[in-house]
Amino acid sequence: MKNKISKSWIAVFVLFVFVLVSGCSNNEKNKQASSAPAAGANQIQNSVSGLPASNVAPAVNAPQADTSDLVVSVDGKILKKSELEKNLKAKMEMLKDKIPADKQKEVQENLRKQLTNEFVVRTLLSDEFARRKIEASSQDVKAMMDQLTAKLPPGKKLDDVLKANKISQDDILFAAKVDKFRKMEIGDKAKPTQKEIKEFYKANREKLFTDSKSGKKVTFDEAKGKISAYLEQQKGQQAFIAVLKNLQQKAKIIVY
Repeated sequence: MKNKISKSWIAVFVLFVFVLVSGCSNNEKNKQASSAPAAGANQIQNSVSGLPASNVAPAVNAPQADTSDLVVSVDGKILKKSELEKNLKAKMEMLKDKIPADKQKEVQENLRKQLTNEFVVRTLLSDEFARRKIEASSQDVKAMMDQLTAKLPPGKKLDDVLKANKISQDDILFAAKVDKFRKMEIGDKAKPTQKEIKEFYKANREKLFTDSKSGKKVTFDEAKGKISAYLEQQKGQQAFIAVLKNLQQKAKIIVY
């Protein structure tokens, strides 16, 4: 028995799913401050998986309890194997033309873990929203849609991308609630200081802020806006890791 929250920010935040599958702008100038690895989904899930497992209940061994179709339960809410396999099949169908034959087994296993993680984290968040009566208004949903639209590469339509990736209105509503919850919990704590921005520029000036062809340096004043946004994203994600850890420590999670 162990805690199995392990991989993929796709499990946490529909917005990040969207960013991952649709891609950001290919404008090279937009990549300068984001070339370093982002503390995204994988790091969030991996950090949560490192928690002590004291809140994870022992296996259910009672003879009358049939757990053969169970994968995991979170405070009594259960993910069944049959449901997991159905969702897995749908995901694999979406990706079938993008995965080499020799990689399909590996991808399928990773997706199975990802979908399990998605159930756990989404349940933790949904229960917290219900407990604190956190709702997303129509304005919150519109803001989320606008945020998603802004991430679209040129020539892409939001409705087309949502449909292609089977992202529903309920997913958008959930993402809006997560964003509202994140702002409530983190607020301005993620904003970087001028010292942090300057230190990042100094440490990465040669690697990230030098034109590879001309050798021209991007000045601090030119780069500070993008650096600030990048660092705020990283700090915000790390702060959200702590929020998820707290929710997990309070929950009763049983992995079958």
